[in-house]
Amino acid sequence: MKQTTEEKKALSAARSARWRVSPKGKAKLAEYNAQCRASPKGKAKRAAYERTPKRKARVAAYRSTLEGRAYTLFTGAAKRAKKRGGVCTLTREHHMAGIEAGCPLSGIPSVLITHYSKAKVHPFAPSTDRIDNSNRDYTLGNSRWPCNYLNTAIGEHGLDFFLAMAAKVFEHLKIDPKDPKHKALITAMAESR
Repeated sequence: MKQTTEEKKALSAARSARWRVSPKGKAKLAEYNAQCRASPKGKAKRAAYERTPKRKARVAAYRSTLEGRAYTLFTGAAKRAKKRGGVCTLTREHHMAGIEAGCPLSGIPSVLITHYSKAKVHPFAPSTDRIDNSNRDYTLGNSRWPCNYLNTAIGEHGLDFFLAMAAKVFEHLKIDPKDPKHKALITAMAESR
Protein backbone atom coordinates (compact mmCIF):
# COMPACT_ATOMS: atom_id res chain seq x y z
CA MET A 1 0.00 0.00 0.00
CA LYS A 2 1.31 3.42 -0.97
CA GLN A 3 1.95 6.01 1.79
CA THR A 4 0.13 9.30 1.74
CA THR A 5 1.96 12.62 1.94
CA GLU A 6 0.82 13.14 5.53
CA GLU A 7 2.12 9.68 6.55
CA LYS A 8 5.48 10.38 4.89
CA LYS A 9 5.75 13.70 6.74
CA ALA A 10 4.86 12.07 10.06
CA LEU A 11 7.44 9.30 9.54
CA SER A 12 10.10 11.87 8.60
CA ALA A 13 9.31 13.98 11.67
CA ALA A 14 9.54 10.92 13.94
CA ARG A 15 12.95 9.94 12.48
CA SER A 16 14.16 13.53 12.82
CA ALA A 17 12.99 13.71 16.45
CA ARG A 18 14.79 10.43 17.31
CA TRP A 19 17.95 11.63 15.57
CA ARG A 20 17.94 15.00 17.34
CA VAL A 21 17.75 13.55 20.85
CA SER A 22 20.67 11.14 20.43
CA PRO A 23 24.11 12.53 21.50
CA LYS A 24 25.57 11.81 18.06
CA GLY A 25 22.64 13.54 16.37
CA LYS A 26 22.90 16.58 18.66
CA ALA A 27 26.61 16.92 17.88
CA LYS A 28 26.01 16.65 14.13
CA LEU A 29 23.18 19.18 14.30
CA ALA A 30 25.33 21.64 16.29
CA GLU A 31 28.16 21.24 13.75
CA TYR A 32 25.77 21.76 10.83
CA ASN A 33 24.26 24.88 12.45
CA ALA A 34 27.73 26.31 13.13
CA GLN A 35 28.71 25.76 9.47
CA CYS A 36 25.50 27.44 8.29
CA ARG A 37 26.09 30.45 10.55
CA ALA A 38 29.72 30.75 9.41
CA SER A 39 28.92 30.66 5.68
CA PRO A 40 28.50 34.01 3.87
CA LYS A 41 24.93 33.09 2.92
CA GLY A 42 24.14 32.15 6.54
CA LYS A 43 25.64 35.40 7.83
CA ALA A 44 23.60 37.41 5.34
CA LYS A 45 20.39 35.60 6.35
CA ARG A 46 21.14 36.17 10.04
CA ALA A 47 21.86 39.86 9.45
CA ALA A 48 18.64 40.26 7.47
CA TYR A 49 16.68 38.56 10.25
CA GLU A 50 18.28 40.79 12.92
CA ARG A 51 17.17 43.91 11.00
CA THR A 52 13.51 42.98 10.61
CA PRO A 53 11.15 45.47 12.28
CA LYS A 54 9.24 42.64 13.94
CA ARG A 55 12.39 41.31 15.66
CA LYS A 56 13.52 44.80 16.67
CA ALA A 57 10.12 45.49 18.23
CA ARG A 58 10.17 42.17 20.09
CA VAL A 59 13.69 42.80 21.46
CA ALA A 60 12.77 46.37 22.49
CA ALA A 61 9.64 45.12 24.27
CA TYR A 62 11.67 42.48 26.15
CA ARG A 63 14.35 44.98 27.16
CA SER A 64 11.63 47.28 28.51
CA THR A 65 10.82 44.70 31.20
CA LEU A 66 12.80 44.35 34.41
CA GLU A 67 13.80 40.76 33.59
CA GLY A 68 14.77 41.66 30.02
CA ARG A 69 16.91 44.64 31.03
CA ALA A 70 18.57 42.60 33.81
CA TYR A 71 19.39 39.84 31.30
CA THR A 72 20.80 42.37 28.82
CA LEU A 73 23.02 44.00 31.46
CA PHE A 74 24.07 40.59 32.80
CA THR A 75 25.17 39.24 29.40
CA GLY A 76 26.93 42.52 28.56
CA ALA A 77 28.90 42.49 31.82
CA ALA A 78 29.86 38.83 31.34
CA LYS A 79 31.09 39.49 27.78
CA ARG A 80 33.13 42.54 28.80
CA ALA A 81 34.69 40.70 31.73
CA LYS A 82 35.65 37.76 29.51
CA LYS A 83 37.07 40.06 26.82
CA ARG A 84 39.22 41.94 29.38
CA GLY A 85 40.43 38.81 31.18
CA GLY A 86 38.24 39.24 34.26
CA VAL A 87 35.34 37.30 35.72
CA CYS A 88 31.69 38.15 36.29
CA THR A 89 30.22 36.70 39.48
CA LEU A 90 27.05 38.82 39.25
CA THR A 91 23.74 37.10 38.61
CA ARG A 92 20.55 38.28 36.97
CA GLU A 93 19.05 38.68 40.44
CA HIS A 94 21.85 41.12 41.40
CA HIS A 95 21.09 43.14 38.28
CA MET A 96 17.34 43.12 38.98
CA ALA A 97 17.91 44.36 42.54
CA GLY A 98 20.29 47.09 41.28
CA ILE A 99 17.82 48.25 38.65
CA GLU A 100 14.92 48.32 41.11
CA ALA A 101 16.96 50.40 43.57
CA GLY A 102 17.55 53.14 40.97
CA CYS A 103 20.68 55.18 40.36
CA PRO A 104 22.89 55.07 43.48
CA LEU A 105 24.64 58.31 42.53
CA SER A 106 21.65 60.54 41.77
CA GLY A 107 18.71 58.78 43.41
CA ILE A 108 16.75 58.88 40.13
CA PRO A 109 14.61 55.77 39.49
CA SER A 110 15.67 53.59 36.54
CA VAL A 111 13.81 54.02 33.26
CA LEU A 112 13.40 50.82 31.26
CA ILE A 113 12.26 52.16 27.90
CA THR A 114 14.90 51.74 25.21
CA HIS A 115 14.78 55.04 23.35
CA TYR A 116 14.34 58.62 24.42
CA SER A 117 13.63 61.17 21.71
CA LYS A 118 16.43 60.73 19.16
CA ALA A 119 18.93 59.31 21.67
CA LYS A 120 20.00 55.70 21.28
CA VAL A 121 19.59 55.03 25.02
CA HIS A 122 17.46 56.84 27.59
CA PRO A 123 19.71 58.91 29.90
CA PHE A 124 18.13 57.31 32.98
CA ALA A 125 18.37 53.75 31.67
CA PRO A 126 20.32 51.52 34.07
CA SER A 127 23.86 50.40 33.29
CA THR A 128 26.45 48.23 35.02
CA ASP A 129 29.52 50.06 36.31
CA ARG A 130 32.70 48.77 37.94
CA ILE A 131 33.56 51.01 40.91
CA ASP A 132 37.30 50.29 40.62
CA ASN A 133 38.23 50.21 36.93
CA SER A 134 41.69 48.77 37.62
CA ASN A 135 39.89 45.61 38.82
CA ARG A 136 38.51 43.87 35.71
CA ASP A 137 36.06 41.69 37.63
CA TYR A 138 32.33 42.35 37.87
CA THR A 139 31.68 41.32 41.47
CA LEU A 140 28.98 42.44 43.88
CA GLY A 141 31.48 44.52 45.86
CA ASN A 142 32.92 46.17 42.74
CA SER A 143 29.67 46.92 40.85
CA ARG A 144 26.85 49.45 40.94
CA TRP A 145 23.98 50.31 38.61
CA PRO A 146 24.03 54.06 37.85
CA CYS A 147 21.95 55.66 35.12
CA ASN A 148 23.51 55.56 31.67
CA TYR A 149 24.14 59.31 31.56
CA LEU A 150 26.20 59.32 34.78
CA ASN A 151 28.03 56.12 33.87
CA THR A 152 29.13 57.69 30.58
CA ALA A 153 30.16 60.92 32.34
CA ILE A 154 32.30 59.21 34.99
CA GLY A 155 33.59 56.56 32.58
CA GLU A 156 37.25 57.23 31.99
CA HIS A 157 38.20 59.71 34.70
CA GLY A 158 36.05 58.61 37.65
CA LEU A 159 33.41 60.06 39.94
CA ASP A 160 35.71 62.51 41.78
CA PHE A 161 36.71 64.23 38.54
CA PHE A 162 33.07 64.41 37.43
CA LEU A 163 32.00 65.99 40.73
CA ALA A 164 34.83 68.54 40.53
CA MET A 165 33.83 69.43 36.95
CA ALA A 166 30.13 69.71 37.89
CA ALA A 167 31.01 72.04 40.78
CA LYS A 168 33.14 74.15 38.43
CA VAL A 169 30.33 74.37 35.85
CA PHE A 170 27.81 75.42 38.53
CA GLU A 171 30.23 78.05 39.81
CA HIS A 172 31.19 79.38 36.36
CA LEU A 173 27.63 79.61 35.02
CA LYS A 174 26.27 80.84 38.36
CA ILE A 175 23.71 78.03 38.47
CA ASP A 176 21.52 77.64 41.53
CA PRO A 177 21.22 73.87 42.16
CA LYS A 178 17.88 74.45 43.92
CA ASP A 179 16.32 76.17 40.90
CA PRO A 180 12.91 74.49 40.26
CA LYS A 181 13.46 74.36 36.47
CA HIS A 182 16.26 71.77 36.95
CA LYS A 183 14.05 69.59 39.10
CA ALA A 184 11.19 69.92 36.58
CA LEU A 185 13.43 68.77 33.71
CA ILE A 186 14.70 65.76 35.64
CA THR A 187 11.15 64.86 36.71
CA ALA A 188 9.83 65.12 33.15
CA MET A 189 12.60 62.88 31.81
CA ALA A 190 12.19 60.36 34.63
CA GLU A 191 8.43 60.18 34.04
CA SER A 192 8.88 59.53 30.31
CA ARG A 193 9.01 55.82 30.98
